[in-house]
Amino acid sequence: MKIQFPDILFIFFSLLLPLYFMISEVQVIYLDKHPENIEDFHFFCENGKNQIDNWELILLEAENKLKSYAKENNLEKIKVYIIEVKNGAISTESELGNNGFVKLWVQFDKN
Repeated sequence: MKIQFPDILFIFFSLLLPLYFMISEVQVIYLDKHPENIEDFHFFCENGKNQIDNWELILLEAENKLKSYAKENNLEKIKVYIIEVKNGAISTESELGNNGFVKLWVQFDKN
């Protein structure tokens, strides 16, 4: 089997293009332990748009907002600690519904 120039280009771009996007993307790190020094963290709360939104969707929207903020300010790393999450609840005849939310502690780093 002879390797031709288009094959080399395909291999080159298929290996390097994903690497480029991994390097240029803002890195989000989720902390599983309570941060020792929360003075460096900022509080961030994201609410659901409606009663159907679950907390995972709300967290993804919050992550996208945090990434866009980090890109605008040339920040490379975001550390996130999840404080509290709640799914939305649909209204019924006997109970009022409510929107879901996520509450986060967020720290931005340049390196």
